[in-house]
Amino acid sequence: MFDNGGFFYAKDNAKNFSRCSWLSADDKEILIHELLVELDSTPATEINRLQMELIDRRHRDMIEGRVKSISSQESDARIRARLNETK
Repeated sequence: MFDNGGFFYAKDNAKNFSRCSWLSADDKEILIHELLVELDSTPATEINRLQMELIDRRHRDMIEGRVKSISSQESDARIRARLNETK
């Protein structure tokens, strides 16, 4: 793997960009790939956190009796009824 030496964490992006000029085409491709992976992984972490918060909240609601569970058949019937209302 390409070691960027941490220079991309500096605030001066123009300086960082100029530092890449010495990289080979292969190293530039690796660097671009690593940056894209980093960008792609950040939102997934946030999405996972939000999903877990929602799951925890819904679980608490069920345990504390604020909501009740229904069978999958009843759920399907409710969904079909709603879909039929929109036609």
